[in-house]
Amino acid sequence: RAVALKIIRGGALVDDHAVRMFQREAQVLGRLKHPGIAAIYESGQTPDGQNFFAMELVRGLRLDEYLRRQDQAVLPPRVLVRFRLDLFLRICDAVSYAHQRGVIHRDLKPANVLVQEAETLVSSTHAGSQLEVKVLDFGLARLTEDELGGPSLATQPGTIQGTVPYMSPEQVRGNVEQVDVRSDVYALGVMLFEILEGELPYDLRRASLPEAARIICEQPPRALAGVAVKTPLGRDLAVIVSKALEKDPERRYQSVAALAEDIQRALHQQPILAQSPSTIYQLRKLVARHKLGVGFAFSIVVLLAGLAVTMTLAAGRIALQRDRANREAQVAQQVSGFLVNLFQVSKPELARGKSITARELLDKGAAGIQSDKSMDPEVKASLLNTMGDAYSSLGFFAQSQPLLQDRKSVVQGKSVDLG
Repeated sequence: RAVALKIIRGGALVDDHAVRMFQREAQVLGRLKHPGIAAIYESGQTPDGQNFFAMELVRGLRLDEYLRRQDQAVLPPRVLVRFRLDLFLRICDAVSYAHQRGVIHRDLKPANVLVQEAETLVSSTHAGSQLEVKVLDFGLARLTEDELGGPSLATQPGTIQGTVPYMSPEQVRGNVEQVDVRSDVYALGVMLFEILEGELPYDLRRASLPEAARIICEQPPRALAGVAVKTPLGRDLAVIVSKALEKDPERRYQSVAALAEDIQRALHQQPILAQSPSTIYQLRKLVARHKLGVGFAFSIVVLLAGLAVTMTLAAGRIALQRDRANREAQVAQQVSGFLVNLFQVSKPELARGKSITARELLDKGAAGIQSDKSMDPEVKASLLNTMGDAYSSLGFFAQSQPLLQDRKSVVQGKSVDLG
């Protein structure tokens, strides 16, 4: 079968430490059997003493090269971000598997990840499933002490081992005792930032090693500002990247699996664990997960609310018209009763033989209306209007005008609606 051969450069000039490190990498790879990690088939020496090990041959591009080539494809931002997150989750799965087997990579970076079938440009979220990633180069990997019964060969206190832009603060300071799975979480956070943004969270291109270490340990990383923040996942991804790049290991994700879980939750519009669980945030995620159902329910609520408002307004108008009609009936009844009582004086048994003229009846009624202080304003206004019209009909205009004026005063003073 076709394999990839890894050898030590330098031939006879290679020192014992380099040989031990090379053999140790073969030992590390021997315990890792995962589709996302390049498998080792055999290790040993050639007859002339050349150390080697044969690995799975991976035909593909480095992750950074693949992403640059993929930029040539015209993809909607949402599809592009989801595809890249799917690629990143595959890397997380492989690294998490290594951690479970007691292996800390310590040199995670795009150059140590190969993407197979890189010539295939994705045009949908499903095309990415045809791709495979392979994590390579475990030469600086650290093995947990409980499995080896002693310190790891690659663990040398005070030394800086790895690629500076992807090192965690504790790693760049040479604090070997603090380097654990969370250091790989940090490196993955840098890679995630680079995958989404196209650049590193820190500009270290012209920085010396001490200055780069100071920036990594003290300076806050850049905020996501590219295509990722323009998608519905933008807020959650910013929080996830920020937590993965925390300076203090205690504040980072405590495992690669936890980092991957939050990305999965973001992809499925579930609340991420790195975000404070506020009520508004939880409701926003609920709506995002059930857009169709929430939209339908909202439409029903709006329809019912509109119907309720319409019925309330209609009932109010009906009640107002009913009250007005009842009031008008009461006023008419009281006016009728007053006039009936007024004209009773013309009955023979009450007049006692006297002849009572219409003018006398009107004068008596007008005087009674004007002197009654307890009379309802609407009734009084209606009676004054009736008496004034009666005087006018009989030609007594001088008597009619004061009554009609009084009627206006009553209406204006009491805001009476006489229809």
